[in-house]
Amino acid sequence: MKQWLGLLVFAFLYEEISSAISCHYCGPEKLCPLPYDADVTEADKRSSCEKACIKFDGSSNGKRVLVRDCAQPEHYDMMNTCKDDKEYHGAEGTLCVCNGPDCNSAPLALHQSTTIILVSLSTLGLLGDWRAMIGTCPWLVFPLVVFSILNQSTSVTAVEESDSGSKVESTSEAPKAFKCYQCGVTKTCDKPFENATLVTCQKSCMKFDGFAPDGMRVIMRDCGYFEAQGCVHDQPFERNSAVGTVCHCNDGDKCNGATSHEPPQILFCVISLGIFSRIIFS
Repeated sequence: MKQWLGLLVFAFLYEEISSAISCHYCGPEKLCPLPYDADVTEADKRSSCEKACIKFDGSSNGKRVLVRDCAQPEHYDMMNTCKDDKEYHGAEGTLCVCNGPDCNSAPLALHQSTTIILVSLSTLGLLGDWRAMIGTCPWLVFPLVVFSILNQSTSVTAVEESDSGSKVESTSEAPKAFKCYQCGVTKTCDKPFENATLVTCQKSCMKFDGFAPDGMRVIMRDCGYFEAQGCVHDQPFERNSAVGTVCHCNDGDKCNGATSHEPPQILFCVISLGIFSRIIFS
């Protein structure tokens, strides 16, 4: 009987240990370096987080507040998502929750192939936070990129026959126009941005919320740079004059307001893998 009891206790402890994950740890007492995975030592990690990690990037009284730690049970309903305008320890900013080892670090440098993946994923118009998506189903990266490359063109080619009988091809782009908030360039951005100027944009709307090297908060709304929908966090902006969250959207007028973009969950991953496989390899 004691042997069986011992085995049960061992199994329980093994399950608890194996389910624990490590998370980056830094905060108000210990400043978080940028990027957050730079100069990290074992002392900067908690190896026994119960279920998930958090990272928070916000401000309080005009000062930037960065926190990396274990997630608490009240955060589990946000698993693998990021939400803006969240309060955390008296500060307001972006709160992210993830359930992978050391997942609350900064993303890799956004250069070359990484940038291609980001743009490709965002171009689909289906993803919110791309890092949460890849963390949930990393095996979707290849089919998503291939699918987006195959569907980059939105032009329509028509073949017409001229009076002489020869065929003439004409290409026309599908017209798109969005009403986007514009502020931060010549006037201060207010929340929820209803007082900002409205401009007509052709590709998408953009919003940026970050901090300059001197700690000043930088908020900007304007036309987007490319056709995409989604957010990228810890992103250098305007020649590294600030670092923060850049979001693009093209799902309607005034989409670059204060609303957050949430990523799809695991059900979308499973369904999408089958759909993309049929489309790509058919």
